[in-house]
Amino acid sequence: MSLVTNVVLSFSIGEEQKNEDTFILVGAINDWLVSQHGQRFGVDADRVAGGSKHLETPLYIAAFNYLFIEDFLRFVFSLPWEEPENVQVFIQGQDEDRFTVYDKEGWEKKIKCLKSS
Repeated sequence: MSLVTNVVLSFSIGEEQKNEDTFILVGAINDWLVSQHGQRFGVDADRVAGGSKHLETPLYIAAFNYLFIEDFLRFVFSLPWEEPENVQVFIQGQDEDRFTVYDKEGWEKKIKCLKSS
């Protein structure tokens, strides 16, 4: 049995990179994901996206099994982002037809509303 959560992570291209292919805070997120869930994000979607241009924002996409959404969001938004206002997490639960968008300013309020409905 599984409970799939689709996640898209987007943030500013200006965030600090470890090297050409890796953003430092994505490494921290992957370390947390592996320690908590044994799962991680793959590569930046720009490496596999179509079109004739490169994406102008980093996008990390994954489908996680049994992701603790509130813990995940708390960790992501606690990180020392250079431009925290540009961090967005799109989450779509297994039985949902659309994504919910979370940002640093409003994620806790949205979680509370989802829990009470």
